[in-house]
Amino acid sequence: MSRKTSSRSAHRGEPSGRTVSVRFPVAPFIRRQAYGPGRTLRRLTPVAGHWRGPVDAPVRITKKVNLVDTPPNRTSE
Repeated sequence: MSRKTSSRSAHRGEPSGRTVSVRFPVAPFIRRQAYGPGRTLRRLTPVAGHWRGPVDAPVRITKKVNLVDTPPNRTSE
C-alpha cells in the first residue's frame, strides 16, 4: 500500500507559496493555545474578528454576515 504524499510544506513556519489577492473578514473563533511544560497543555483563547489580505486589495463581497465584537443579547426574566 502506498500513501499519497502532500505537496504542502511539512515544517511549520515555512511559507506555503500561497498568496491572498483579495481582502475578506475572518469571523471570531476560539483557539486551543498550547502552553505549559513542553507546550503540552491547552488553553481556550478567543481570537477577535479581523480582516485578512493585503490592505490595498479589493474586498471580497459575500452574502454571509459576520458580526464582530457584538455581545450576545442576554435577557434576564
